[in-house]
Order: sequence, then C-alpha cells, then structure tokens
Amino acid sequence: MERLVRLLGDRDPAALKGLEIGPCHAPLVAKGAGDVLYVDYATTEEIRAAWTKTMVAACDMHEVDVAWGDRRLADVVPGPVDYVVASHVIEHAPDLAGWLAEIREVLKPGGVLGLAVPDRRFTFDLLRPTSTLGEVVEAHLLGYRRPSIRQVFDSYALTRPNAAAEAWAADRTRTLKPVPAKLHTTFATVQAMMADGRYVDSHCWVFTPASFLDTLEGMLALGWFGYAVEAFFPTEAGGMEFQVRLAPETDADVALASIQAARGTLAVAAVAPEDR
Repeated sequence: MERLVRLLGDRDPAALKGLEIGPCHAPLVAKGAGDVLYVDYATTEEIRAAWTKTMVAACDMHEVDVAWGDRRLADVVPGPVDYVVASHVIEHAPDLAGWLAEIREVLKPGGVLGLAVPDRRFTFDLLRPTSTLGEVVEAHLLGYRRPSIRQVFDSYALTRPNAAAEAWAADRTRTLKPVPAKLHTTFATVQAMMADGRYVDSHCWVFTPASFLDTLEGMLALGWFGYAVEAFFPTEAGGMEFQVRLAPETDADVALASIQAARGTLAVAAVAPEDR
C-alpha cells in the first residue's frame, strides 16, 4: 500500500478510472479496488507463450485487458483516465520518449503517472552502463515499437544475478564479471529475432535515480517531456527501486523546476553514491 500511495499520492483508485501497465502476477491495483484496466505489450496468451524461463508461473499472470502492441495507447483504451501506474515497466519500453508521450495523451487534466523504477546498482543490470540521452533519441527517431537488436543483446548478455542486500554491502562491480557463454546464446536470440520478427521482452533502459532525472531533463530540452515531477522517492537503503509521480504539464519552466526540486530530494537522501 505504501508503494501505491507514493505512486498516486492522495488519489483514491476506488473513486477513479485508471490503467495499470504490466501488472504481471502482482498488480498494484486489484480489480476489486476500482475501475482499472490491465495493459501490456501483448495479449495474455502471447505473453504466456513467451514465458519459457521465468520465476513466475505463466498461470499466475493476471489477464490482460488491453494489448498495447504497435498501436497508439489512445487508440486501444476507452477514453481518458485519472491515473496510470507501472511498476518495473518503464525500463521495458523500446521507445522511452514515445511511451511517456502516449501515456500523457490518455491522462485527464490533473491526472498522474506513477512509476516504480529499478535502480541499476542493486539489480541484475549492475554491470550495464546507464542509458544515455543519445539512445533515447535514437529509439524515438527510429520509432521503436519492439526492443532493438542492441537493446535485446545488452539486456541478456550483460546481466548477472545481484541480490540487493549484497550490492548495498559491497561494490560488486569488482567481483561480478560478464559470462562469456551468454554472448553466444544471446547472439543466437537476436539472430532468431531478426529472422522471424519476434518480440523479445527486454530491459531496454538502465537507470540510477540521478541518471533518470538527467534523462527527463534532456527530453524536456528536446520538447519530448510533457510532465512535471510531482514527487520523487530515491532508492532507500537496502532497496532496489525508486519511485516517481509525474503530472501532465505544458509549461517547460515549471517542469524544469520540478526536476531540479527532485534533484534536491536526491541530494539529501541517505543513499549510496550514484556511481561506483
């Protein structure tokens, strides 16, 4: 419940209409808790079929109401909504700027987008470099609707198991190394992806709290960020994610001030150094 409060503020989902993107087996907003639709990149059957190796049984996945796919979100959901929440989903969006813009289109005035975002330093993405604004620009200008070859390859070849508690206790970048054998298996995966056009779900983006705010500011400068940061919750000691609430905003100065305020929140937070 505390996570949901961070993502929605004082908004009560029981009285609102909303979307949850990527609810998987553990939605933040239960079906009985309000008027909510579950959205994912594909249908329930397609996602279950793709889960050949996962810690979550396919049968435990909640039914998807709306398959986003290659269409604009506004074309597949019924009318504007009061909120959108997504836990550990934004990193899967092939086109980060486009994903945020399409959600912005379906939010009512006064609406909110609540995001829980994995912190690279404390997840299996530990060894991966943080995503750059250039990568965001490339994905948006090329209009990615599916993870690219590079996104898939990096997501699978460079990851290593990394418990958050161990990552907080010591700098694991000094002890963890990439697995050479994964390079060959991942190369085979992207070859198959090229051959049959399959969607390979991947971590397309890798963030720390600071790099995430830098990315938002970069997109704002390019005219690609139509939000203000309503609230920002840095990664807590022992944790592996940070949370952010974004509210629709058309005034770039207001948006910039909100990002700078979020940086102030991060500066006084008792967290590990941003980069090790």
